[in-house]
Amino acid sequence: MRAILTALGLHSLQAAAMTRIPFHVTRGIVEHRQAVLRSGGDSLNASGTSGAGKVTVDNFQDAQYYGDVSIGSPPQTFKVIFDTGSSNLWVVAPNCSKNCGRHPKLSEKDSSTYRRVTPSRPFDLTYGSGSVKGYLGTDVVTMGGIKVTNQTFGEVFDAGGLGAAFKVGKFDGILGMAWPTISVDQVPPVFSSMIAQGDVSEPVFAFQLGKKAGQDGELVLGGIDEAHFEGELHYVPLSSETYWEVALDSMTLDGRSVSSVQKAILDTGTSVLAGPTDEVHAIAKAVGAHPVLPFGPFKKEYIVSCSKLSSMPTLTVTLGGKAFALEPADYVINIAGKECLFGFTGIDMPPQIGPLWILGDVFLRKYYTVFDVGQKRVGLALAASGVSVSEPSTALGTEWSPSDEPKSCIDKAKALCGGKCGLKAKNACWVQCATEHYKELKAAGCTVPTATVLGLSNSTEHYR
Repeated sequence: MRAILTALGLHSLQAAAMTRIPFHVTRGIVEHRQAVLRSGGDSLNASGTSGAGKVTVDNFQDAQYYGDVSIGSPPQTFKVIFDTGSSNLWVVAPNCSKNCGRHPKLSEKDSSTYRRVTPSRPFDLTYGSGSVKGYLGTDVVTMGGIKVTNQTFGEVFDAGGLGAAFKVGKFDGILGMAWPTISVDQVPPVFSSMIAQGDVSEPVFAFQLGKKAGQDGELVLGGIDEAHFEGELHYVPLSSETYWEVALDSMTLDGRSVSSVQKAILDTGTSVLAGPTDEVHAIAKAVGAHPVLPFGPFKKEYIVSCSKLSSMPTLTVTLGGKAFALEPADYVINIAGKECLFGFTGIDMPPQIGPLWILGDVFLRKYYTVFDVGQKRVGLALAASGVSVSEPSTALGTEWSPSDEPKSCIDKAKALCGGKCGLKAKNACWVQCATEHYKELKAAGCTVPTATVLGLSNSTEHYR
């Protein structure tokens, strides 16, 4: 599962109708491994208009978009990834004992409306990056000011399959927004419950993902916001009511076909473009990108010299007869102006699903996306001010140490982790130290970049 984080706000647009959840973006690296959050502070910022609230959410490294959802009476707040590649909601159970980190645990006893699902059923959900295990509970769930009663959700006591991306990250769970057919235990997705309970005026939600630091994005529940896109929406019918899957007409590089795949998924839970390993390798070779490392899963991820950006080809994805272009600055992520991350990764689906392309946030940042449940279609239009963005960003990578930092930083780092990490060596130990003690090190004058740690992870998609 990928890591993704943003800043988000909630406020009603219409009475009993539409709710919007704004995202605030902190610019970072898109990379298809485990994204580990180092946040400079809590991001909840309530304000509002017309009696509605605004909740700020972090976008970490353009890799995970998450926001606030509350469970229970009185409400308990959790930061969850909004994921159109899965269908279940889950948070951390009160008895979580494996890879729980410092995430808030649901206090069942403190909610007057909570009840355990009986007879008890196991909750076992597998993502591309690993699995979570738990049980099912039911309670009031509030999202974007909309209250859903009797919503069943997972309570996870074992998140070991997600590794450090979850243990150290700031997101506390996942809220799936795909179709009920892929929901584990046939649990209705939260948005499906909103429709069934008459909480939204239209069975539609829409994403605008912010593109750079200081730029807000937004999830709207129950409608769309025409201010967030240019021109007309182009609608593509779904080819399957599982994921948000559509027919893929073609994928080309400067007019040359680079894929024989015939279906694509629009997935907010995947930060890059993911496709068959052989096709991704051929595309990477065509643009001059090379694997991060020549072994293991690193062979499926690529870097490219930023100096090649101006000469790289346009990638065009054609859906429903309409071409959607991605320029090099859209699909390549500039890391401090030197080495760039190529926004593709290889992923081979099991036979029961078959080959497909996942159009993740690299694509969705450029195109405003409407997920129309009622008419079983997806709408796309160029996001407002839809210019390509590829700004330099710093990278922690797999190595960092305080040896070249100011004395105040060195002293603080020694006190926190010096005994186990060794001052001079740049290694994963210092990366972990910087992750766990980010605020203390920054306050001591350390120039620890906000970035990702390369490690095994995929995305929040529920592809099995």
